[in-house]
Amino acid sequence: MTRDPARTLSFAAIALNQIKAFGLPADPASYALWYTYAAGTQPQLNKQLDDLIAAQRALSVAELDRLHDQYLSPTGMAERTDKISTVLFEHIELIIDLVEAAVASSSSLQMHLATAGQELRRTVDRETIKAVIETLVNSIREMEERTFSFQKQLQSSQEVIGTLKEDLDQARNTDAITALPNRRHFDIVLEQAIRIATQNETPLSLLFIDVDRFKEFNDAHGHQMGDDVLRLLGTTLKQALRGDGLAARIGGEEFAIILPNAEMSEAQVLAENIRTSIMGRQVLRRATGERLGSITVSIGVTQYRASESASALIDRADRHLSKAKEDGRNRVVCQLDQP
Repeated sequence: MTRDPARTLSFAAIALNQIKAFGLPADPASYALWYTYAAGTQPQLNKQLDDLIAAQRALSVAELDRLHDQYLSPTGMAERTDKISTVLFEHIELIIDLVEAAVASSSSLQMHLATAGQELRRTVDRETIKAVIETLVNSIREMEERTFSFQKQLQSSQEVIGTLKEDLDQARNTDAITALPNRRHFDIVLEQAIRIATQNETPLSLLFIDVDRFKEFNDAHGHQMGDDVLRLLGTTLKQALRGDGLAARIGGEEFAIILPNAEMSEAQVLAENIRTSIMGRQVLRRATGERLGSITVSIGVTQYRASESASALIDRADRHLSKAKEDGRNRVVCQLDQP
C-alpha cells in the first residue's frame, strides 16, 4: 500500500499560505476552509473564494465565516439538502405535467381518428375525403412535434434529476460537521471492502479513533469549539489517507478509517502518524485568539480475518480502542498487542 503524502501536504501548504497571505486566524475553521479550497472538492466554494481574491482586497473573517457556514457547517449543508429536495420535487412535477400533456395529446389524436373513420364511412365525395385526410395529416404532424418536444424536455429533466439524486445521496451520506462520510456510508463501504478482501484474498485493516476527554473539552469551552475540534480531526484524517482508504465519522467524537490492501504493520504506522499529528496541533478560539491547548486521540487498530463479519471486525477494533483509553489515552493499541 502506498500513500501520496506529497498531494495532501501540498494541500496543507496551500491552506497555510493562504491563511498567512490574508492575515487570517490559523484556527480549525480557517484551515478547513482553505484545505477544502486547495483540494477542490467544493467547486462553488472555490468560485466564491476566487471571486473574492480577484477583487484584490483584504479578506475579512466575517466573509470567511459566511463561506464556512454555507459550505462546511451543519446548517449550510442542511440548507443545500433542502434546496436539492425542492428542485428535485419541481422536476418531478414537471415530468408529471409532461406525461399528462402527452396523454391528452394522444387522446386528441384518437378522437380525430375516430371522427375521420365516421366521416369516411358516410361519404365517397372526393373533396370530403381530401379534407378528412388533410385534418388527419395535420393532427399526426402536431402529435409528432409534441412528442419530440416532450422527449427533449423529459430527457433534460431526467438528467437534472439524476444529478440531483447523486447530490442528495452524497448529502445524506455525509456528516454535517466534518464533511466526512457518516456511519451509514461507512457501513456500506466496509461491507464492500470485506467482500473484495475475501474474493481477492487481500488484507484489510480498520482503525477506530476517539478524541480523548472530549466531553470535558465541550463542557469547558462550549459545543462550537467542540465542533471545531471534530473538524480539525476530520481534516487531519483526510490528509493522512491515500486514494482508496475511507475516513468516516461514525458517531459523537468517534471516527473510523477503512484501509483496503493494508497490512497490519502499515495500518499501525498510519495510526501513529495520525496520533502524533493531532497531538502537535493547538486549538484556538477564533474570536479571541486564545490558545485552548492541544487535544489527543486514542486509536484501536485491527485487521480483517477470513470469514469474519463486519460487526465482528468492528467489535475487535472497538475493543482495542477501549484498551488504548484504559492504558492512559493518547496511544495506539493494535491487533498484535491484543487478541
